[in-house]
Amino acid sequence: RVDYIDLDPFGSPAPYIDSFLRAVRGGGVIGVTATDTPPLFGIYPDKLHRFYGIWGKKTPFHKEFGIRSLISFITRVAARLDLLATPILSYGREHYIRVFFRIRKSPSLSSHAIKTSLGWVECCNDSWITHKGLEIPERECNGMLMGPIWLEKISDPELIGKMDRSLSDELKVLLDQLSLESNGPPFYYVLDRICSRLKVRTPKINEVIIKLRERGFFSSRTHLEPLGVKTNASIKEVEEIIEELS
Repeated sequence: RVDYIDLDPFGSPAPYIDSFLRAVRGGGVIGVTATDTPPLFGIYPDKLHRFYGIWGKKTPFHKEFGIRSLISFITRVAARLDLLATPILSYGREHYIRVFFRIRKSPSLSSHAIKTSLGWVECCNDSWITHKGLEIPERECNGMLMGPIWLEKISDPELIGKMDRSLSDELKVLLDQLSLESNGPPFYYVLDRICSRLKVRTPKINEVIIKLRERGFFSSRTHLEPLGVKTNASIKEVEEIIEELS
């Protein structure tokens, strides 16, 4: 067994995950790349369900949904092997998703993670409602229930803080952004989409972030979307700020 193993297939990593998890020793790390982003992003719902066991569709926050779907799949495969797979670094680029996991042997912890870290997301136009737990919940906004997906942190901010920032300016910017957004809630609002619906001009994203923080909310950019804002504010509160700034 090895301490680190990297999986970068052409297309879906799903067929190889079981073997890769068996190849790493306890405390080791696996890195997984997925280039089949259309299914993971919900563009091809049938393939998303066939390959990853997840119900979903394309949403405004589809890139993060794809990352959380991949994490959900790998943690569920790991649990069948009595392994705990904890995501420690996750990010997405134009044509791929990449996630790193710490692997530990623990039937009890893997079972606990499945019960407490997975859940459902209900898509409500530009917003969403999350439901923790594997039991299918009652819908609150008549949106489609999607899942089961990972609803906990997708990156470890403490680990990111220890990583070398001297490699390149591009990497430093990415790591700094990942560190900031890793403390936020799941998913993000897309400003230009909301503004199009409200029929107002799109304000500067930094102005929206500042206003949200002034009101006591968590708020940050996301590396996944140029005009995406991660915040624990409701869609109504985000709309109020947009209209105030427009």
